Amino acid sequence: MLIVAKDRIDADTIRALIDEVKDLILISNCSLTLDEINSIGNLMVEFINNSKKRREELKNIRLDVDDYEDYEEVVDNEEFHEAIEDDLILSISNLFGSIFSVYKNLSLPLINVLYSNVIYKGIKNDAQLTDAKLAVFIIDDIIEHIGLEQLPNIMYEAMTESIINGSNSNNSNLRQACNYGLGLYIKHSQQLFNLNKGLIISTLQSSINIQKSNQLNKIEEKQFYRARDNAIGAIGRFVEY
Repeated sequence: MLIVAKDRIDADTIRALIDEVKDLILISNCSLTLDEINSIGNLMVEFINNSKKRREELKNIRLDVDDYEDYEEVVDNEEFHEAIEDDLILSISNLFGSIFSVYKNLSLPLINVLYSNVIYKGIKNDAQLTDAKLAVFIIDDIIEHIGLEQLPNIMYEAMTESIINGSNSNNSNLRQACNYGLGLYIKHSQQLFNLNKGLIISTLQSSINIQKSNQLNKIEEKQFYRARDNAIGAIGRFVEY
């Protein structure tokens, strides 16, 4: 099924096929080998890179437009396709989550591939927002299903730093994912949490205190409050655990 997706160029069709594979992994008795899991990982990295290329192509089209009316139409088209690419990236992330949850003992080689090709790009200081969000989505799933303690020190330290820093991001969507990840961190990685307890709690408190801009649209406003709710929920997990 994913081989079929590889030959498709439209992101929406690829996303639908990826969702079907995710559901098969979660609800069926299908058994994947280590080689098959690694092949899926490499194919998803290819899909991620192709998505970035399509975004760049859309951006370049916009930059080349001179006429104002044409520019508005191009911007609308770009926003429409950006949303489709966002949905694709979310589906890829969810597929990784399903693999981590079902194949815990076979996931470490896949995580190594993802760290080198996806996560590391998203946790750098100059990372693009789409790369940063995808990295955090994957990190959240690793925390929940695998546990950062299973990873080499350099990996879990970098992942921990990235979600702590992202908890105070100016972007509510990224902040929302990071605060959710910190809640998972407190629940599932208590030994590591105890090493960073003061920093994590103060970071979550700072995230809660971020003031809402009056310039937010309805979607951004929802993301803002979800980010705050996730920070509050994470502190609640600290009290619970």
